[in-house]
Amino acid sequence: MAGGFLGECDGEGLPRSWSATSDAIAAWLAVRLEAPLLTYVKSCAIPAEASLASLRDDGVLDPVCVDVLDGEAVDVQCFGPNDETALRCMLLDVGGVSERSL
Repeated sequence: MAGGFLGECDGEGLPRSWSATSDAIAAWLAVRLEAPLLTYVKSCAIPAEASLASLRDDGVLDPVCVDVLDGEAVDVQCFGPNDETALRCMLLDVGGVSERSL
């Protein structure tokens, strides 16, 4: 594939460096695929009213990820280790899993 996985013909790819983590790749794909929802599951607690900027500043999301999502119509949800019930409800609500598989 010409340009590689992250570089599109129109030049709107991600930086080819470690500054773009899996968070940025997921954000880039969500934008490119026009996904209505992007969900991150993180290993740290996520404050209830956290913004993308505050999650970036706290080192939860990488800066490239936040730049990619800036101004895009993608709803972003972040869950931490104490958010199991909320994550479960979200998955059941969008039809991502069945009650039996949880």
